[in-house]
This record gives sequence, structure tokens and C-alpha cells, in this order.
Amino acid sequence: MTDSSTPHSARLWNYWLGGTDNFPVDREAGDAIAAILPSIVTLAQEDRKFLRRSVRHLVAGAGIRQILDIGSGLPTANNTHEVAQAEAPETRVVYVDNDPLVLVHAQKLLTSTPEGVTTYTQADLHQPSEILRSAAETLDFTRPVAVTLLGILHFLGDDDAQNAVRTLIDAVPPGSYLVIAHGCDDINTAEANRIVEFWNERGTPKIQYRSAARITQFFHGLNLLDPGVVPCNRWRPDAETGDTDVNQFCGWPSRHRFSCARIAHILSTRSSYGEATDDPEGRGSMNPRMRRALSLAAVAAVTVAGTLSTTAASAAPAPASVHTGVEPRVPAGFTESKVRVGDVGINYVRGGHGPVLLLVHGYPQTWYEWRDQLPELAKHYTVIAPDLRGAGRSDAPAGGYDKKTMAADLHGLLVKLGLNKGIRLVGHDIGTMVAYAYAAAHPAEVTKLVLSEAPIPDDSIYTFPALNPKGASVWNFGFFSLTNGLPEQLVDGREELWVDRFIDQLEIRKGAVDARSVKEFASYLRDDAHLKASFEWFRAFPKDVKDSEVNKKTKLTMPVLAIGASGSLGETIETQVSQYATRVTGKVIANSGHWIYEEHPRQMTQVLLTFLR
Repeated sequence: MTDSSTPHSARLWNYWLGGTDNFPVDREAGDAIAAILPSIVTLAQEDRKFLRRSVRHLVAGAGIRQILDIGSGLPTANNTHEVAQAEAPETRVVYVDNDPLVLVHAQKLLTSTPEGVTTYTQADLHQPSEILRSAAETLDFTRPVAVTLLGILHFLGDDDAQNAVRTLIDAVPPGSYLVIAHGCDDINTAEANRIVEFWNERGTPKIQYRSAARITQFFHGLNLLDPGVVPCNRWRPDAETGDTDVNQFCGWPSRHRFSCARIAHILSTRSSYGEATDDPEGRGSMNPRMRRALSLAAVAAVTVAGTLSTTAASAAPAPASVHTGVEPRVPAGFTESKVRVGDVGINYVRGGHGPVLLLVHGYPQTWYEWRDQLPELAKHYTVIAPDLRGAGRSDAPAGGYDKKTMAADLHGLLVKLGLNKGIRLVGHDIGTMVAYAYAAAHPAEVTKLVLSEAPIPDDSIYTFPALNPKGASVWNFGFFSLTNGLPEQLVDGREELWVDRFIDQLEIRKGAVDARSVKEFASYLRDDAHLKASFEWFRAFPKDVKDSEVNKKTKLTMPVLAIGASGSLGETIETQVSQYATRVTGKVIANSGHWIYEEHPRQMTQVLLTFLR
């Protein structure tokens, strides 16, 4: 049911664009906001013109034939599918919005050329994986896709917005594009604050403007192409583009990775006025004329970077047949969220019902390590699989990488979720060390514990040989512990190669950790803070050893399963864990390297279910 008593953003935008799908309450709010900032109506018009130009560029210039338009809003003239199919009739367009009124008027959008497809799905950007699953019924995610997020991210909090962008980028293949429009409060701050306050008191959904620097963070790891981040009416203007600068910015990045500072620098030195601006502090400061243009919104139209190609050749038209079996990043029935625990944001996936099962991944992995186990485990348990501090989409602060602190992060997460009592706990690799620290700190809350393929930190950790007759053995402990920056410098820019080769040398069943997993694990290492954090896990070993010495004085009494791999640590896990717990069962996984949960996914799922029940 549509609420006509509360102004809604989609109807407000429709009013400013001259549409008729709005109510008196929307028009009153629109007029009140225009009184605060008269240029808001021009902003809406120029934003719409930018949509048309960017879609034409995507279809006619870049060869895109599939568009996922999220936050589509109410239909007006020259909608995305109309512009796209005018250039290439075979283009497929999926509109996404969570507004019931948009659903009511969706039939206006569902008119397509015979060669193409236009469809609409009602979904929420807070759950991007659900959007991808629905869109896969129409779009082929093995072919390039343009994802547009125009005027939608500022309705999400920081963590949800970042998660949405990264999830969407991770899902699209080489040759894909991303377009973002976002409200900005860098200047005209008083007016911007008044508008936000006015709207959040009366309208829905609530809005959160961000600074240009914060918006730029959505492009971390991406390099903006010319003309960079500019007012939307200055992005490749045509005859219909207005001369008056508006409060919208846009830009396109290439495949090469630059730091956020570099992107911000491009924003300042690549102004659409053709003026080279001074930036003595290297932070992307803008000249006065540019500053006048940046106020309430910013737009960035970007090609997906990293390993994604931006050539037109790689963005070939999608075939008539559409593959609907694309594997989503987050398994069906699971949701991905991020919550703040103390001073750190912890990302996690959750699914299932029943007793709580906490899965703790290792290096260089993320929660995605457990992807093969999650669906079956969720039939019996409420499964929580987090990204550790410094990994995946969790924050990477400067410190706190001793396992006691990392365990406290996870305990705090479960406390916030109200799920910290009577848990089952499984750790692998570094996750074993964190899981032990968790159980030692909260023994009354852990009913069963699984420790796999890593020792509990003690003095034996210093005796691992660098070489044996079979080759290198646990060589990485010493290398990772170097504090002179060498590990970071060697991996920087080679993250995917690094993860692939590191995993391969510890793998018996080659290729079990597949290319998609390697890409997933490598992606977070492209952030400098996360790359450093991944080594800080190992640099914290001396403190971990001291903490284990204290914990060892009180042995664990819950049932513990100690798992080793025949091609890795084998029976040594049971032997060592028995010094720390009284009820230890040992198991060695035959014909397996270190990555037991990926080399033998079905077997390991059954091992866990048998022990944990």
C-alpha cells in the first residue's frame, strides 16, 4: 500500500522532473527544498541528461548489451531501456527498486523492443546478493553488465553502501561498468544540512550525504579515466547539456589500480574546464570554480577495474540465450552484513536455524572459505561466518591482531547478535588460533570446538624449519613476520598471483581452491591497510605465545576435534592440542593438503556434522 501522507524520494524526484506520479505532500516537500537550494531542480534535470549520455556511451561506445538499473525510481521520459534499445534493440535491462509505487507503475517500463528484454524486480539494495540472484533470470553474468546506482547509495549507511558496491563489482565479469550518483555535502554545507534535516524529519527513506572524499572511497582500487570526477553536466557534454554547473559529479576509471589519494588527485587536476589546478597537499583540493559546482550530489560513472578489462572488444553483446545458473557469491538463504564491535567493523554472513555455529577462516582467506559447507550446515545450525579483523570486508585498523583481541571481536559480534551462548566453534589455519583464544576466554559458552590445520601458538611455533628434504616447510611464518615492509612491497600489485601461488604450494588436490576463490581472497589484499593487516596476524605471534602460556594453565574441558591433513600437519595437531584440552579427538584427512575444507568439501561437511551434533 502506498503512503500518500509522507513524502517519498522517488515521487519527489518525479515531481522535479515534471512527472505526474506524485502527491501533494511530495510537491510541498519539493517546493520547500527548492526554497532552501533553488538549483535542486536544475540538478535533477542535469542528472537525468547525464543518465542518457552515460547509457548511450555504454551501449554505443562500449558495446554493453546488459544493464542492471538499481534504484530506478518512477518512470519519466527517456528511461534507461528506451535510451539503450534506441542504440541497440537487443539490449536487456533489469530495473530494481524497493518502492511499492514504482512496482505499481512498472508496467510503464516493461515495454521492450522485440529483440531485447525489459523487466522489473522489487528488491532492496541492503541485500545486493538477492538483487543479483533475481537479475540472473534475465542477465548473463558471464557477459559484461553495466550496473547503475544513480541517487541510491545515499539512502544506505556507510557499511551497507560499501558492501553493496563491492558485492555488485565482485559479481560482474571483465568488461563491465559501474555508474554511481551520490548526494554530496562538501560545500553549501549549511544548505545541505538543512535539506537533510528537513527530509529526515518528514520523508522516506532517510538520507545521508557524504563528502567527495568519502564518495571517492567507493572507487578504491579503481583509476578514474578522463575527465575524472566532474559535475555531471561537464561529463562528455552534448548539445542538450546545460551551461550552468550543477551539484553533480561523474567520472570513469580504467583497469589499473591507484590509491584513493591518486584518485582524489585526478579529481582536482582533471577538471572539465581544462584548467590544471594546484594541489600542493596532494589531497585533491579543488579550485574555487570547481568548489562552487560541488554541493548536494556527486556522480561517478566508472568501469570496473582491478582484473576487469575496459576494452570494447571484451564487452561483446550478450547472446540471445541467457544463463540463469550463475553462482551467487553469498549462498541462497544467507545474508551478508557488517556491524561495529568496539572500534572495528566486522563483516559476516549468516544463515540457517538452530544452535549457533561460528566458522573462523584462515590466511589468506575470508568467510568465503566455507562456501561449500554453508548450505548443508545451515540445515542444522544458525551459521555465522565472519571476516576476521583485517580480512575481507571487515575493517583493517592499525593494530589489534593478536588472537586474543581478534577473538574478542568475534565474541562481541555474537553478543550484539544475541547468539553468544552454547555455540559450536570451528577454526582453520589462523582461525584455529583465534578459535582457541575464544574458547579459552569463554569456555562456558563453547559447547564443542574444532581446531584444524594450525598449531595453538606456543614456543614450538619458533621451531618450524624453513627447509626439509621435500622443500620449503612453513617458510611463511618467518617471512610474514618481517617488519621492514618487504612482504607488503613484494605482494603489492601482485595480489592474485600471490594468493594463487601461496595456495598452490600447500595444496594436494590442485585446483580445489578455484580461480573464483583466488580472486575473492586476493581482492581485499589490494587495499594497503588490509595487506598490512594480513601480515600483522603473524607479527603478533610473540604476544600470542605468551597468551597461550597463560591459557594453558587451565585446560579446556569441552569436546575438541583436532584435524590435520595427511599432506600437511597430520597427527601433530592432535598431539599439540592435547596439551591444552582434556577431551581431544584426533582426525587426519587423507590425500589432502592444507586446504581441507576446499580439497574435500563433502567429507569435511560430514566430519563437522558428525562431531558437532
